[in-house]
Amino acid sequence: MPRGKSPKRSKPKPIQIEPAIVGLLVSKEAKAVTPLMSKIYLSLLIAPPRYWDRHGVLHFTGEQIDGEWRTAWHQVLDVTGVASETANKALQWMNKEKIISYYSGKDGYGIHIILNRIT
Repeated sequence: MPRGKSPKRSKPKPIQIEPAIVGLLVSKEAKAVTPLMSKIYLSLLIAPPRYWDRHGVLHFTGEQIDGEWRTAWHQVLDVTGVASETANKALQWMNKEKIISYYSGKDGYGIHIILNRIT
């Protein structure tokens, strides 16, 4: 593979959303955190293929765009289309409710988001 190019990732398989997750995303509790909770979750589900690590797992690592470095967090914000504070509150809440598993690593590890964690 040529230097500086990442492997092309194929389009992920469709992810079925469990009714329990839908119920939580539209709950009063979710709306108290942000009325954009379901938008944020659905935006993650339709993230571009380059962010999919494997089925149900997103991996944001940061990237160079037009000579400027975009961090993994900026990529999450680009995908979700919300402000930093809103995304942070929503991801923390979804992690607490076991809708997702969210890990933000140090030293360039990036951000992993595992979808559909309720069982």
